[in-house]
Amino acid sequence: MSSFANSSHATHSTLVRYILIGWFVPAVVVSVAAFIDFCEYIELTIGYGQFGSCWIGNRNALLVLFVAPVSLVLFLNVVFFITSVYRIRSSIVETKRYFVGQSHSWNGQQIYMVFKMSITFGFMWILGLLETFISSYVLSFIFAIASACQGPVMLASTASNTIKRKRNSTKNVQSNL
Repeated sequence: MSSFANSSHATHSTLVRYILIGWFVPAVVVSVAAFIDFCEYIELTIGYGQFGSCWIGNRNALLVLFVAPVSLVLFLNVVFFITSVYRIRSSIVETKRYFVGQSHSWNGQQIYMVFKMSITFGFMWILGLLETFISSYVLSFIFAIASACQGPVMLASTASNTIKRKRNSTKNVQSNL
């Protein structure tokens, strides 16, 4: 019972840490940028709301406040993807070797799922980066729609994988009867 409680506590603390990173860090960056932009005593301009849109109007500020952080996140996503693939593969190989005694071959379905999600969410940010250099209303519109759809895409992907797993487990149970 204590291991379950420790596991639950570790999961909760990990979730809290991710929430703080995911919400607090961007909130601090946007708050500082907005303060600098709207403060009359600071000469630096960010340009929020210039050209009739709720976006960064100053090109240099755009590079520092959007392009640099997004590029860093995309790079880290590649690093995390490679790490995830390695760990999933290692886990599958070890599980098969320990429980089943099978060879070192492994199923790439988990890798495909991680790759699909990386492409889906990375594509949106690549569009955002392209839009900063091309300044196209079409790209800006697609970027806005793609950012708004991240949650529903994640929900659909997760639900689809859950349904597939349930169908496969039902087929396996029926075939064993």
